[in-house]
Amino acid sequence: MSRLPSLRREDLSPEHHHAWDEIARTHRGNVNGPFSALIHVPPMGLRVSELEGYFRFEGRLSPADRELIVCAVTKYHGAAFPYAIHDDLAREAGTSEAARYAAASGAGAQGLTPREALLIELARTLCSESTLPPDLYERAKAELGEKVLVEAVTLCGHYTMISFVANSFDIQAG
Repeated sequence: MSRLPSLRREDLSPEHHHAWDEIARTHRGNVNGPFSALIHVPPMGLRVSELEGYFRFEGRLSPADRELIVCAVTKYHGAAFPYAIHDDLAREAGTSEAARYAAASGAGAQGLTPREALLIELARTLCSESTLPPDLYERAKAELGEKVLVEAVTLCGHYTMISFVANSFDIQAG
């Protein structure tokens, strides 16, 4: 059970209904998961949702790459609810079973493509060190290009925040 009370659209002041509506539209018709906490501050929740919308609908990362990164980040932070959702999305996006297992278990790169191994290494390194060492930065830039690398780093930061919200407010499925 979440540490915060559940809100309904009607619980918000009328000027914040648009935030609820936009979050629900972007998130498969629901305001749940970490957004059940973020909606307590509607303008902020809306902005977080807009960034997620960018990653899902406008981003340059393929869905399989995006979901692999999200799984690695949420698993690293022990955020069970977002991890479970994104593991399912990774499966649907075609992320390999070996890559999903590596992201979930902390396993090494055995059986992964070089790109999968790089994405997991990038995510784990950012989570543990808050930066990319020069060698990893150069390898990531060569593989992804500068724009996609900026997106991948930002995605890691975004899902670190989502993990913190899920963990701090005890967000569970349902």
